[in-house]
Amino acid sequence: LSRSVVASSWKVLSSSMTYCAAPFNSVRIESTRDSGASYRPCCMYKSSDQTYSNLTEYLQGTELQQLQQHFSLPGALPESCSACRYQEANGQTSLRQHFNSKFNQSQKITQLEIFPGNVCNLQCFMCDKNSIDKFLYRYLHKAHLINQ
Repeated sequence: LSRSVVASSWKVLSSSMTYCAAPFNSVRIESTRDSGASYRPCCMYKSSDQTYSNLTEYLQGTELQQLQQHFSLPGALPESCSACRYQEANGQTSLRQHFNSKFNQSQKITQLEIFPGNVCNLQCFMCDKNSIDKFLYRYLHKAHLINQ
């Protein structure tokens, strides 16, 4: 879907109850234990099990393209956006509404959220149990709450 088509439809879509600017303007990268990183348009999005090895792969991937296409047409919010649907149904301002007011007609990634996580293998003594998972493991082991 070309950006000019999306931009020309902005006024109709932005007033729609289903448009969301996040897939066009935002990327959230989170560290994960299993795959290294997950990529999503926002923190509320329930992504599929699709994995990406880097940001470019995510931006060119079919999941994001399908989501952008979904939001470029009138219709219901996708199942992966159920958190915003729930908030709006209960009279709260959703993240979708926030993104729509923040990004206007922009059709390029202008927001990048990076969450490196707390997985670490260095076990630095300067960290406490809230900082890294290895410290917590060592803490529980010394407290004899786990074996090994």
